[in-house]
Amino acid sequence: MGIIVSSNSNGNTVDNNIVTSNTQTNGGGIYLSSNARFNTISNNTVTSNAFAGIFLYSPNADSNTIRGNTANSIRSCSVGKIDQ
Repeated sequence: MGIIVSSNSNGNTVDNNIVTSNTQTNGGGIYLSSNARFNTISNNTVTSNAFAGIFLYSPNADSNTIRGNTANSIRSCSVGKIDQ
């Protein structure tokens, strides 16, 4: 896993990073855990990850801003969200 915004982490900024080659089965570039709210994910480059480029895990991973990111060469999805 590249960058993890942990559960109940609020009001963080993840900006201008390069995240690449996370090859674990569920390896993702940037991952927002449940209840991570009011975070800004911007201007990051996410490439060649095994699972997802930018991934939000619900419940309550809401009110986040995701903009200006580049995600490519991702095996599963570039930007994804699981609702439970």
